[in-house]
Amino acid sequence: MKRRWSKVRNRVAWSLVVAWLGMAACAGPGVKPSEEYQQATAEQLVALVRMRAEATQSAKGLFRAQIKGPGLLLPARVEGAVYYSRPDAMRVRGFTPFGGELFELVVSRNLYRLSIPAEGRELKGHTARLGEAGKLGRPVQLSLWAVHGALGLTTVPADAHVLLHEEGDRYRLDVQSPGQAAGAIGSADLNGSTGADHQVGTDDANSNSRRLWFDRRTLLMVQEDRLSASGEVEAVMRFEDYRPVGDQVIQPVGSPGSASRLLRPFKITLEDGHGRGSVRLTFHEIVPNVILQPDELGVI
Repeated sequence: MKRRWSKVRNRVAWSLVVAWLGMAACAGPGVKPSEEYQQATAEQLVALVRMRAEATQSAKGLFRAQIKGPGLLLPARVEGAVYYSRPDAMRVRGFTPFGGELFELVVSRNLYRLSIPAEGRELKGHTARLGEAGKLGRPVQLSLWAVHGALGLTTVPADAHVLLHEEGDRYRLDVQSPGQAAGAIGSADLNGSTGADHQVGTDDANSNSRRLWFDRRTLLMVQEDRLSASGEVEAVMRFEDYRPVGDQVIQPVGSPGSASRLLRPFKITLEDGHGRGSVRLTFHEIVPNVILQPDELGVI
């Protein structure tokens, strides 16, 4: 553990490291799937998604990002830190391997502030327009989506319609906004969602339009496709290397499976649906449900 943090200190600014000295609980080994498929209905998968999202009230994480994109001025490898507090506050900071700050992104209530110290610029606006904030905007937006997936914040709003498909060793859950799902055969209204009105870094108009893929052996989410209002794929996220985090034990209610520790993916790969770049995050540490200081979340 001490060796890991000594490496982190060499990559991240000293002020950031000081804030993390109290962290504990190293990540455990990855999940070993069973050979048998689990049976689940659309309602049960939605219940699992909501339960896993609501299990995280706050979080801190350290990660490494590999970013690719046309004309990108960022280094190919970025060290990062994330702070999150439910329901809608997140701060992501990016650093060079030597500790210099590349950017700071603060998000709250679907508004963002993006600071780029090297260029002396600060941009503000709605998160739906973050991808248009210069050459840095789209990679930062992709990174935000990937962090969102890593912390397990994906949920299914109460007014969404869902369709479940079996595809080999996966379930595919189509989540559609009410307007898009009108007249859909076999769609189901799923009510009772809590904490789903606001999601960090999503466009409210399109946040219901997704495809969620689950491994049928573990019922863990292994892929998320974000769709535009017209149904085009905006981005594809893949989740790997699930590990237990924290000491919390969650008990599924009205869904398959038994009580278990909270699991989060430590490797996330996100590809832009229009070929405008990709992001791969590898987390060093994810610590859920911690007490955050006011200055850790930043201000818009």
